[in-house]
Amino acid sequence: LTGTPGSENVQVEVRDGVVTLSGQVPDRSDGERLVSATERVEGVVAVVDHLAYDLDEAGAPPRP
Repeated sequence: LTGTPGSENVQVEVRDGVVTLSGQVPDRSDGERLVSATERVEGVVAVVDHLAYDLDEAGAPPRP
């Protein structure tokens, strides 16, 4: 995820091909891009999204 916009404050944990992303991203769309990029990595079988964001461009309240 290095170099992926919004990844600076994201922690990554991997266990048996399951990747858990946690931390804070600026925008919901940044989080969605990180999840999508992670899903495309060879060997990843699932991604657990525990990301929080400051701004939800879709208009829903931000996740704490």
